[in-house]
Amino acid sequence: MRGFGLAVAAALALTTIPPGVASTDRMNLYYEVYSGGFHVLNFELDLALAPERYDVVARINSAGMIGWLLSWRQVSESRGLL
Repeated sequence: MRGFGLAVAAALALTTIPPGVASTDRMNLYYEVYSGGFHVLNFELDLALAPERYDVVARINSAGMIGWLLSWRQVSESRGLL
């Protein structure tokens, strides 16, 4: 699961927009996480960032052999004003 932590840290690092940059474009990041050579997790991050607001949706689900044995899904959403 070390790869999952790295994927989350990288995605959160991308959520920082320098002041004065006006962007309302959406960005979709998709990660396949492997542990010991096995596909264990899918992680998708949908971002919309602007100087005055943000909209973030994270989707995580088990995959591969782990997904066959233990089906798991999580969706987290966050919206707000800066």
